[in-house]
Amino acid sequence: MFARIQSFLRDRELRAQLVVAFAKAAAPIGLVVALLLAGAPEQPAPLVATPMPAAVQLR
Repeated sequence: MFARIQSFLRDRELRAQLVVAFAKAAAPIGLVVALLLAGAPEQPAPLVATPMPAAVQLR
């Protein structure tokens, strides 16, 4: 398998094909991540834990 990867890295045409294949695989993933981030609701303030009263802690 390592020899196969080395053959891709030696030949300029095969290296270009590998880059194109990687770009074709990464582009849709990047698009989905961007859409998820754009559609995520905005958090106005971070959630902060409040201390519980002693009566609630005893239950």
